[in-house]
Amino acid sequence: MPESWTWVRIGSLARVGTGITPLKKKTEYYENGSIPWVTSGALNEAFVRKPSSYITKLALKETNLKLYPVNTLLVALYGEGKTRGKSSELLIEATTNQAVAAIVQEGYEEKIRPYLKCFLQKNYDAIRRKSSGGVQPNLNLGIVENTIFPICSFEEQEKIVEEIESRLSICDRLEADIETNLKKAEALRQSILKQAFEGKLVPQDPNDEPASVLLERIRTKREAEKGNGKGRAKTRKVDN
Repeated sequence: MPESWTWVRIGSLARVGTGITPLKKKTEYYENGSIPWVTSGALNEAFVRKPSSYITKLALKETNLKLYPVNTLLVALYGEGKTRGKSSELLIEATTNQAVAAIVQEGYEEKIRPYLKCFLQKNYDAIRRKSSGGVQPNLNLGIVENTIFPICSFEEQEKIVEEIESRLSICDRLEADIETNLKKAEALRQSILKQAFEGKLVPQDPNDEPASVLLERIRTKREAEKGNGKGRAKTRKVDN
């Protein structure tokens, strides 16, 4: 790491919080809700554009839920499959459940957000390994707050993020090309098979034996084999 860089805790440059799941049996917390509520399953994309569900203003008032601002970074504390450790960014104001850590940066510290987001995405596996627990290992707010990352000047951060986005856009285009070519390859494969079984894959030779003659020859040979016993299944005598 360059000498001008230093290590810093996420918690020293951001406010880290979470949410809850309002009681499901209280229908007044959900019916006709208008406030976005996000669960860890929504963090599998780079941005959260729509909520997992909606809650009511009453739920926000009577519980410990917090409404997080746009651009809040989110980290999945636990979830199914590869969800744990995933990070995303809110593009809407939203509350969260207890499986999500919200990293809020305001004022001067907000300038670090794009760089920190890149760090979280890059260190997905390392963050997952910090999990604790038995059957279903979890992350917690303390782990997120105490995660350290290397920091440099704002100017260098901006250049790094710009370079990352530029290079990743190339990767995205390559992935799109690969996906397109895979679809083309599958379509071509199906076309080849279709032509093959429609008699269009190879030129038709009028001198070739008709299929009806081939079938008749097979039938005749099969009947001949039955007549001389070649077609009978062999049996083995079993002693009593």
